[in-house]
Amino acid sequence: MEVTPKAVRWFPAPQRRTPPAVRLFAFPYAGGAASSFQPWRKLLPDFIELRAAQLPGRELRFSEPPVSDWRLMVSDAAAEIAKFYTAPIILFGHSMGSMLAFEVARSLRREHCIEVDALVVSGHCAPQLEPRSPSVHHLEGRQLLERLGELYGAVPSEALDEPELIELMAHVAKADLTLSATYRYVEESPLNCLVQVFGGKSDPWVNADELAQWNRQTTGPFNATLLSGGHFYLQEQMMERILLTRLIHVCESSRKR
Repeated sequence: MEVTPKAVRWFPAPQRRTPPAVRLFAFPYAGGAASSFQPWRKLLPDFIELRAAQLPGRELRFSEPPVSDWRLMVSDAAAEIAKFYTAPIILFGHSMGSMLAFEVARSLRREHCIEVDALVVSGHCAPQLEPRSPSVHHLEGRQLLERLGELYGAVPSEALDEPELIELMAHVAKADLTLSATYRYVEESPLNCLVQVFGGKSDPWVNADELAQWNRQTTGPFNATLLSGGHFYLQEQMMERILLTRLIHVCESSRKR
């Protein structure tokens, strides 16, 4: 299938001289963007091509309205990933991104007859469970960002000093949080791929048991790992390096198949 400008807009990546052995598609947390994965490009080996999801309404897609419709977001992302299916596909997501990665994996199988090689999820309970984190998508502007900072520590304090930045960040975060709040799990047959789960040991909203229950979502290998830190444990350099080491191992295993 031909890679189109739309596919590159969704999943931008530097030009390569040689085709990749594995493609890693990464989905950000609520309010996040493709740039949050930029440091990974220098840390991943050459055989892995990182394609970080650029969701509507941010960075290169600033002029597009954010999407808060689950079906539309998932079907669009899956359709564009399918165009890159010339190498094994690994999906990664953190927090809200975990649910996007999971549903995109199911959409690829259901709509495009593509089974991903591995699904790596982080910082979110198994999809069949009800999240325990408070619902805040009804809040607006500064109030929304301040509440997110209280709950997750995810909002830099300096951002709250810039009115224009507050408006921009809150607009995107509200759409993403609405997406998360309206998620409804629908039973399907389990995936057949490796599912690797990560979480922070001190994450107040996701515990070890809730991570372990991702095992219901695959008939393939399963592993759950707790790392030091809270919900955004991967913002700590050491924890990020550990997670990337595991990701590289997953990609190496897919490469050899």
